[in-house]
Order: sequence, then C-alpha cells, then structure tokens
Amino acid sequence: MAAFSFMGFRRPDGRVGVRNQVAIVSAMDNTNPSAARIGAMVAGTVVLSTPFGRGQIGHDFDVTLRTLAGLASHPNITAVLVLGLSLKAGEPLAARIAKTAKPVEVLGLQDVGSATLLTARGVQAAARLVADASESEREPCDLCELVVAVECGGSDTTSGLASNPAVGRFADRLVDAGGTVILSEPTEFMGAEHLLAAHTVNAADARRIDDMVRWFEDEARRNGVDMRGTNPTADNIEGGLTTLEEKSLGAIAKGGTRPIVNVYPVT
Repeated sequence: MAAFSFMGFRRPDGRVGVRNQVAIVSAMDNTNPSAARIGAMVAGTVVLSTPFGRGQIGHDFDVTLRTLAGLASHPNITAVLVLGLSLKAGEPLAARIAKTAKPVEVLGLQDVGSATLLTARGVQAAARLVADASESEREPCDLCELVVAVECGGSDTTSGLASNPAVGRFADRLVDAGGTVILSEPTEFMGAEHLLAAHTVNAADARRIDDMVRWFEDEARRNGVDMRGTNPTADNIEGGLTTLEEKSLGAIAKGGTRPIVNVYPVT
C-alpha cells in the first residue's frame, strides 16, 4: 500500500470512485417522475434528471447529452439505468455512458406501455444492478488517483476566514500528493478573477478565466439580470457579507494556492 492511499472502487476505465451507487438517469423531462419513484424504492441508487431533452437540437442538445453522460460516467457510479420516452430516445445517451465500460440498461416509456409499468420494470432493473454492485470490493488506491471537486455553501462572514481556507489547505495537500482538485462556478470568481488568474501556468488559461466570468455576466445581462445586483444574495447579506468582492475572495480560497494547470470552457 502506498504511503498516501485510500480505499476506493476501481472502474473498468481505470478511474477510481469512493462510492458505489447505481444511477437512475432520466434522459428527458417526461420520465423524471418514474426515475424519482424508482430511486425512492431502491436503496443504493441516485437519481439524475433534467428539465430538457425533448425538442432540443444541435449544440443545445449536445450540451444536455454531455452533461447527463458526464454525471452518469462519474467513477462513483458503478452502473446506470437510462429512462427515455422511447428506447430510441434513450439509446444515444446510453451509448455515451457505455464508453466507460460500466453496465448500462435502457427502458422506454412508450415501449413498456405506461408510466406504472416503466416504474415497475425500472425497480426490477435497478434492484438487479444494485445487487451486482454489492459484489464490488474496495481496494487500496494511490492518492494521486483521487479527483475532488470543491463546491460553495451558504456564504457568511466566516466563510472566507475559516471554512473556505480550510478547504483550500486540503486542496493544496491533495495536489502535493499528486491528486486533482476542480474549482467551478465562475460567477463566484467575479471581482476576484484576476487573483485566481495569477495562479495559472500560462497566459491563455488566465485569459480563459477572465473570459468565462465576462461570459456569465454578459449572458445574465442579455436576459435582463444584473449579476452584480443579485450577488451577494439576500441570505449572504443577512449572514454578514457586504460586497461581491468579499464573497468572491472567500470562494476562490477553496481552490488553494497551487498552480492552475487547465481551464475548461463553460459550454
């Protein structure tokens, strides 16, 4: 066993998870209720649903597929049940998930005949997948194989002084051990993006950080929303935050102080 290790589940694609759940994925909005019912009746599952799917085309539809497939392909997921309006509607999503070599099954609402039957068949399939997953065993994994995404909570006056810096210290220690930390939510960088950009290893990534913050602000403005007028939120202000910059300084502290080696686009 390595000096720095954890007990994880190694997936067929080589990645390592720390949980062993079966995902019930609704490929479109009209199967969301069945997915929720299946998840409520079968322990060891997690439900992934979407308000989109039907009627989408081009890049818009591809973003939905990539998002759902990315979530279902997560190494914490051991197997996947995809629900669609029809088998034909669910199969494109299932095909993307199957590239990870994890078990994937598909059920179609129209093919089984009713939402009640879809739920019943889904419960049977999910229970079988969970039973199979229970045979998986944890094994020692090197800390360099661990990928952790840090996420914001409800910010108040203590967030930037205690909890976020503590997460940042953890991020630094994980990176030093060879692991990976993901910092998301560009809207939480606003007003402090230049400080975050200073940690990038190349100028192109520094520009990407600035560009993504501007993109979110411009997108909100196109929809009639002033991001700087709605952030900090009412509960942030009630908790003691006074400015957007104050909130953002706390938010970026979660990422630690180590170099940023990749910046990915927002769409």
